[in-house]
Amino acid sequence: MSAQETKLSTQELSSHITVLRHPKENMIKNSLRPFRHHPRFTWVIAHPESSFDATGYITLAVGQPPLSTEDAGLPILLLESTWHLVPQLLARMSGKPIYRSLPENLNVRTASQRRSILYQDPEQGLCSVEALFVTRWILEGQCDLSLLDSYHWKDVFLSQFADLDAKQPSVRSDIPPLAIKTYSKDGRKQVEQKRKEVIAPSSSLHSPSKDRPLGLEAKM
Repeated sequence: MSAQETKLSTQELSSHITVLRHPKENMIKNSLRPFRHHPRFTWVIAHPESSFDATGYITLAVGQPPLSTEDAGLPILLLESTWHLVPQLLARMSGKPIYRSLPENLNVRTASQRRSILYQDPEQGLCSVEALFVTRWILEGQCDLSLLDSYHWKDVFLSQFADLDAKQPSVRSDIPPLAIKTYSKDGRKQVEQKRKEVIAPSSSLHSPSKDRPLGLEAKM
């Protein structure tokens, strides 16, 4: 998808989105890369000597009050780095961000196969574009599939959701966990976990029929 197509498909974004990016984050593999020129996105590089005032920004974190429609319209701050570098990003934030968690009953999993070789990634951690997709769905009462148009694992991620037409996201109860690839610490041996991967047919994900199989997703 071109930058122009991405801009047009998400022109109704109601919240401004700021991406606080670690200097070591690889932009080539970044899930938010298609939005680097979008007018509703601001990109900030968190250099070691810098400080970003996050006052008033919605920021996802563990163990915080659940995100809800009452937070709609507030600016969103996404932390963009590998998981083990997130503490460095937090140290470069100041002010009073509005920390929120995804609802406890929303047991969504990442579909991304971009995993750390040297560090253990959180089991329930979503990549950035997945987290943005779920966040906007909760805040605005409808999902925006165009956010995932350039996401390689879009169909796998969406297949876990119960109903893409619902006002709030929910996860299907009739599917096993997503298949996640893990790596040995030396980075030379790839190990596939013995999990069955369920992918709904692409036609069923976008069909308006109420009889379609219902969806699946993931978390940052």
